[in-house]
Amino acid sequence: ARNPHVGLLREESNLGFAAACSRGLRTAVSDMVVLLSNDTVVPRGFLPELVERLEEPSIGMVVPMTNGAARGSGLYQTYGEFLRFAEERMDSGDGRLVDVDVVDLSCVALRREVLQQGGSLDDAMFENGGYARRVRHAGHRVVCAEGLFVHHFGHASLVTPQGGDREEREYAAVGSGVGSAVPA
Repeated sequence: ARNPHVGLLREESNLGFAAACSRGLRTAVSDMVVLLSNDTVVPRGFLPELVERLEEPSIGMVVPMTNGAARGSGLYQTYGEFLRFAEERMDSGDGRLVDVDVVDLSCVALRREVLQQGGSLDDAMFENGGYARRVRHAGHRVVCAEGLFVHHFGHASLVTPQGGDREEREYAAVGSGVGSAVPA
């Protein structure tokens, strides 16, 4: 069944992440938006949990913990293990929000008013943390929701899963160890 809350925008060529996000934001009608890179995996029930953090009026941008932002080793090796890890973290009730300077924009939630104050997105804003600085300069907090976790492959190719239970199929990143980090 089609979801009436989701729209699909097709492009003839790859616009790049920032340009594609900007195009989507121009057509979005919601007061809250989430940008999610196509090489990011999120657990079930994640979206409402992420957006809920924006209910605090001082918060302008919220990101989850990611495997790239955290430090440690080998918490999960398969998709099923990732789901269990991320869902247990979400179910733990850890509602801590930590103010951060630099964010991984592969998964980010913002309020429309913050986007309007922060201006348009460009590749430089994604690569050097500039958009988070814009949001803070506009008077909003930029926070990491420590109870939420996503896996970002980060420019990697995915190996096509073969057979087995869907949740137990291994998703491997070329040149990157899945679960190579432990959140703080």
